[in-house]
Amino acid sequence: GKYPMPIIKKSQYRLQMTYPIPEVHSCKKIGETEITWQQGREFPVKGEDFGYLIWRKR
Repeated sequence: GKYPMPIIKKSQYRLQMTYPIPEVHSCKKIGETEITWQQGREFPVKGEDFGYLIWRKR
């Protein structure tokens, strides 16, 4: 059945960047370092926010 879960299981969710430059090859784990995959994706002049698509495994 369904029950409230105040703490998420990190292994159950993945993140995929959608904005400003979409990540189309893979999804990243929650808690994984961003240094390796987020370099060069930020526009320092505009100061835009990032958009993420959250995937949940069942």
